[in-house]
Amino acid sequence: MLIMKSYLLFIFLCYSAICNAQKLAGSYRYLHQDGSGSRIITFSDGYFNEKVQGDLNTAIGAGIYSIKNNQLLLKYQEVQNRDTSKYELSTSHLSGSTSNIRLKVSDEKGIPMAVTYGCRDTNNNLLNLVFTDAKGLGNIIVSNSKSIGYFTIECIGYHRILIPIKRLMNKSVVINAEMFPETNSYVFPQTVQYKIISITNDKLMLADKTDKIIFEKVK
Repeated sequence: MLIMKSYLLFIFLCYSAICNAQKLAGSYRYLHQDGSGSRIITFSDGYFNEKVQGDLNTAIGAGIYSIKNNQLLLKYQEVQNRDTSKYELSTSHLSGSTSNIRLKVSDEKGIPMAVTYGCRDTNNNLLNLVFTDAKGLGNIIVSNSKSIGYFTIECIGYHRILIPIKRLMNKSVVINAEMFPETNSYVFPQTVQYKIISITNDKLMLADKTDKIIFEKVK
């Protein structure tokens, strides 16, 4: 009886190790059914790179991946050597638990431009949104909150500015921002989770909250 229990325990541990240590390697491609674009994810040594090709733009992402309990986690990180908009900060300390943020925004030619700005959570979900005036000027008071991850400045067709909120908290802040048009867009830091339906030599089948996504292995 003791031998049988030990054997079953050994089998269970081996099975758990295999499930938790599962890895992906190589490139997988998903083609939109309407022919509007493609998505390629390349896995290697615990890292991934992603390229999403659309009709008008290309989105690039990169980060760390893990597989556990039949779930694929893609943890996106900042893409290195990326095209981006620019900003400069001028800060002074404030007492209390709020930040007073003022900003002045222009395009790459120095012409004032109207944009939206506000706060996002740690997973890049929008929390609030405010508009500058036509001269690119804005002002907002942000309360200290654990739910806030980033302060953002954005405009359609331009690279988004993403500033960690820790750099701004309990301060009076002046932001001078210069927005540059997008040639590529980038997936900002966040974690995306998929359920793994199956992994074969030819296909990777995943499911999110709404649909199944079938990737074919790139030969």
